[in-house]
Amino acid sequence: MMDDQNRDRNAASMNYLMVEERLTEEDLRSQIQANGTHTIRTMQGENITAVLDGDEIILRDASGNEARIIETDSGASDGVVHVIDRVLMPSDPGQNAAGNRSTNNTGTNNTTTNTGNSR
Repeated sequence: MMDDQNRDRNAASMNYLMVEERLTEEDLRSQIQANGTHTIRTMQGENITAVLDGDEIILRDASGNEARIIETDSGASDGVVHVIDRVLMPSDPGQNAAGNRSTNNTGTNNTTTNTGNSR
C-alpha cells in the first residue's frame, strides 16, 4: 500500500501532465509561432514550455527535461490527449494546486485537457 506522501506525489505528477484548457496541436503551433514559445500552466501548478524543433513540438519541464509530442489530438470525453515520448516531472512534487482545489471545492466545474500521457 502507498503511504499518504507517495500518493500525494503521484497525484501531483499526474496533474503536472494535465491543463485546464482545450489545446489542440493547431492551437499550440499557432501560439509557439506567434511568440517563439508557449507557456502552459499545469493543473499541478507549475509550467511547461512548448517550443518547435523543425516540425516537432517539444515540451520542456522546469528542470529542462524534454519530451516530444508523438501523437496529437486524440479525443477524450473531457478534452484532448497528446502522447509524449518521455515523462515530464514537476520540480516540486509536493506542490499540487489541483489537489488543493479539490479539498476546497467551491462548486466550479473545470474542463480538463490532457497535455500528454506516456505509453
